[in-house]
Amino acid sequence: MSTLSPLADEVQDRLEEPRSAGIFWSRTAEIYPALVEGMDEAMLITGDPELKLGTLFTIQPNKTWQTMPAGILVILRMQAPNGLPIKKESLVTLDRFQPGWQKDTGDTPLNWIPMGLNLFGVYPKLTQAINVTVAGIQIPVNEAPPFSGNETVPFPAEYNEGFVDYAAHVCRFKEAGAEFEASLAVYQRFLDRMMELSKFAYRRDALRFVLGPAGAGAQVTDVVKR
Repeated sequence: MSTLSPLADEVQDRLEEPRSAGIFWSRTAEIYPALVEGMDEAMLITGDPELKLGTLFTIQPNKTWQTMPAGILVILRMQAPNGLPIKKESLVTLDRFQPGWQKDTGDTPLNWIPMGLNLFGVYPKLTQAINVTVAGIQIPVNEAPPFSGNETVPFPAEYNEGFVDYAAHVCRFKEAGAEFEASLAVYQRFLDRMMELSKFAYRRDALRFVLGPAGAGAQVTDVVKR
């Protein structure tokens, strides 16, 4: 996998800046953050990168609401210790069909419940802690700035040019005027590349996102112009 540093070199080439040294743009304060921002936007557009935690996640007992695993923005799948999937469910469905569900207890969760970006819920509340397997959308760079340039780019290498486009566009904002206006075409090129990556992610995992709590696959209908 690539790191931020060589991508920053390409951004400086686009900006006609000397590599590494820089005159008008700071790698640490501007170029690295712009690259990371581009990866964050790519994550929201494509639902990539997907991460299966290498270590088991512990669900705490006697608690409905659990803290999101570190490094994951959104949970996609959860698996119980017996290897069976734990079904995703919504608060609306539980309230409608399981009145008083907050009081139920058990040894293994039957459902997990999405709740924002910091928490998720389990039903029923556990009588003892258990370890589950979690897969979700990974935060591309789960480190706080300032960035060193050694941070890994967790996307396929063929899409790195898109992040260079994004960073070059954002940095052009500093010049404003015609230079920044011209860079809007570069930003559109980034969006086009991320659309390609999004379609690739969908082909790889068509059940990644679903429309309803029942788990029915959300299909994509291509619009064909004649």
